[in-house]
Amino acid sequence: MFASLKSLSLFHDLGVLVLRLAFGLQLVKSAWPYVSSADKLGEFINYLTTLGFPFPLVGAYVSAYTEFIGGILLLRGLWTRPTAILLIINFLVAFFLAHVAVNDTYQNTYPVVNLVAVNIFLLFNGAGKYSVDNRLA
Repeated sequence: MFASLKSLSLFHDLGVLVLRLAFGLQLVKSAWPYVSSADKLGEFINYLTTLGFPFPLVGAYVSAYTEFIGGILLLRGLWTRPTAILLIINFLVAFFLAHVAVNDTYQNTYPVVNLVAVNIFLLFNGAGKYSVDNRLA
């Protein structure tokens, strides 16, 4: 019934590119306020403090810069698999600390779940044909 859809697998690398660009841009855009503003980073540090996060200053810097630099690397398709590992760790910490621990709603949690899922995909599949990783290989 769906045999004609098999030809779409020819566009696998285009799909990986779109996924990388969409989520990489999301990461850069959402992390930018924290890496560009001491006030916003201070708010994040305070938030982590209220959650009881150990070393909230370090945690805020590591999280903000992991997302920002990770987003740039995903956009380029550079070091995609190592970046995906770091982003998976970052978002699993966020999932358990900032969502599960406070009994957050699914509506607030699903963006983090999606980011973990996308990075698991990129970890297993790589950056695809249209990437710096592919050119370096």
